[in-house]
Amino acid sequence: MRCLFLVVGLLLTCQHSLAKDGNTKPNVIVIVADDMGFNDVGFHGSNEIPTPNIDALAYNGVILNSHYTQALCTPSRSAFLTGKYPIHLGMQHLVILEPEPWGLPLNETLLPQHLKNNGYKTHAIGKWHLGFFRKEYTPTFRGFDTHYGYWQGLQDYYKHDTHATFTNEVGYDMRRNMEVDWSAKGNYSTTLFTQEAVKLIKEHDTSSPMFMYLAHLAPHSGNDDDPLQAPDEEIAKFAYIKDPERRIYAGAHNRDDDQSIMHTAHSSAKAIANCDLRPLMTTLVHRGTTSHVSTLDCRN
Repeated sequence: MRCLFLVVGLLLTCQHSLAKDGNTKPNVIVIVADDMGFNDVGFHGSNEIPTPNIDALAYNGVILNSHYTQALCTPSRSAFLTGKYPIHLGMQHLVILEPEPWGLPLNETLLPQHLKNNGYKTHAIGKWHLGFFRKEYTPTFRGFDTHYGYWQGLQDYYKHDTHATFTNEVGYDMRRNMEVDWSAKGNYSTTLFTQEAVKLIKEHDTSSPMFMYLAHLAPHSGNDDDPLQAPDEEIAKFAYIKDPERRIYAGAHNRDDDQSIMHTAHSSAKAIANCDLRPLMTTLVHRGTTSHVSTLDCRN
């Protein structure tokens, strides 16, 4: 179960979000695409799956080609949220499977906790995969004011259930904070997570800075019985791809770029910064081997 991921970081600074010392506190949005192929973005030379929004951030930012991360979900997310190597956390071996009673150690202070202590409103959307066997390991107990998404490593894109890896258990995993969200059933994961991100951005009180961790399922596989899932209208865009499974993957990938990246970035600029996007630098941690970094500095 290799979970390689791409991260797009958007930093938006506003003149009305000021630190005590007079310096601007940026609004920080981190967007994670899970299991995206290294050559499945335009700025790496792909001519099969267009990624204009990701490419725009990369081309207008700084691309760093020699950054590395462990190519697994749990270790890489542990490293990102703590700033430590997984081997220094005891998180280096594998991912957390469905019934396993362990997680990111509770004595670690995570990025959202540090930001909260500095006046930030903090939100997690989408995948967690850092522990869930006790409530203390879940997002709203680890520094996030809110969480909308799932605790496990994957889910069905529409039914939102998770099949255990080595046993026959199946469970529904879509939550708003600590409550199960049954209303999500039948709705595509990427769409739900993007809608939540846009809603939080639009409703955000700009008197405080915001940190958002938007960790998508896509284009990671779903359960083994139906691993590749994408809306029909997305799949139809890739009729020129001969492999039918590759077409579905491309559709899931395209929904990330065409909907999530674009809508989240533009909603951020309008609702938080009240300005046009002016990219300075972009961050993308890609396929566990390549990192790129992107920020947006927007002022009135």
